[in-house]
Amino acid sequence: MFGALFGGILLGVFGRKTCLLTSVPLFMLGQLVVCVATSPAMLYTGRLVLGIATGFSSVTVPVYLSEVAHPPVRGILGSCMQLMVVTGIFSAFVVGSLNLVAGTFQQDLDAHIPGLFCLALTPCQGGWLPWRWLAAASATPPMLQFVMLLIAAPESPRWLLAAGRESEALRALQYLRGKNANVALEVRALQRAQQGERSMSVMEVMRGGLMCPLSMAVIVMVLQQATGVNAILFYAQNIFDKAKVTPPTLGPLLIAAVQVVATGLAVSLADRAGRKTLLAISGLTMTISLITFGGYFHLQAAGHPANLTFGLAAPSPSMAFGLGHGSFTWLALCSMMTYIVGFSLGWGPLPWVIVVELAPNAARGVVGAVGTLFNWLTAFLVTKEFSDLTHALGEAGTFWLFAGACVAGLIFVAVVLPETKGQSLEQIQALISSKKPQ
Repeated sequence: MFGALFGGILLGVFGRKTCLLTSVPLFMLGQLVVCVATSPAMLYTGRLVLGIATGFSSVTVPVYLSEVAHPPVRGILGSCMQLMVVTGIFSAFVVGSLNLVAGTFQQDLDAHIPGLFCLALTPCQGGWLPWRWLAAASATPPMLQFVMLLIAAPESPRWLLAAGRESEALRALQYLRGKNANVALEVRALQRAQQGERSMSVMEVMRGGLMCPLSMAVIVMVLQQATGVNAILFYAQNIFDKAKVTPPTLGPLLIAAVQVVATGLAVSLADRAGRKTLLAISGLTMTISLITFGGYFHLQAAGHPANLTFGLAAPSPSMAFGLGHGSFTWLALCSMMTYIVGFSLGWGPLPWVIVVELAPNAARGVVGAVGTLFNWLTAFLVTKEFSDLTHALGEAGTFWLFAGACVAGLIFVAVVLPETKGQSLEQIQALISSKKPQ
């Protein structure tokens, strides 16, 4: 949350690319502290730095992508942020599931070559601490990002124009659109749209007639997290234990793999199907799957046996892996997979695209920061209170509550949210202004 506010403030002052570069040392410092941690306090410190870096970049990346992208591909590029997020989650799950194998290999090799791994791994009672390797490996992508930003990524032309650096903006836009593109008309259009604009504070946004885009940004971000996705991901192992899915690593690995595939599909559809269509399909899919998943836990709580078949023939032995022969727990697994597909098709990637599309250039940093702050705040509350919710409402009631949030999202998309597919950021502002009460 605090990283998001910090990033939003600096976006307008120092530029989008500079803020992206600034996040890299934070990521690397956080991973380094985690890697060499010798106490819980060091772990907390490293995680705190990583949290600030994540909030910082979660504001900066969507703003930068929206401003450098040509309108026909803005949805694709903006959705790629979420694709990289779920790819990182999947990578962590894969590495985590291989830790046992890797640890066995390291111990065996160290028995033949004593001390070989003593500098890289710290032994503890019961084995090794492979998360140190994971922390070290996670410092590599930020380094790659830093190099590629310097080599291949220009500053945002919109920010450069707002800063009065017209010649640099022209060169940046020429690089982005291609050397044979005529960018003079686009530059003049941007100049007209930004005439008299300057970076705005939160209070200026609230007083300046921009409460409409700010409110929509906050609502779409709150609804994204209110569907319970982070609670489901963070507590995936607990959920699948309750659903009696074995082996223990099967559920989280499947969730992460499905996320990558479904988000990749959403990226390809973002600028073809439209934001509202994908969000509606996504919300409806999540609603049905959460109701079904809640129904499974309701039957368990009502005293039905875990291996209910509802009169159906028992699955074949080939289908019984990880689910138990003759069990009905495949319903839980299928419900979770369907939910993840639904979330990844719309409500996962698109809110990050939509929030920065809704705001004018002068307020984009503020609107993005406030929207992202509410996103992380809701994620924190839902994740922290998930266990308490399951105790108060039961697993069934909790998932039905998340289903209610999905229904609220469907109504919001149908009634309030404008379609932004294929429109320039300036056209979107004109559309929002025309819908505000006079």
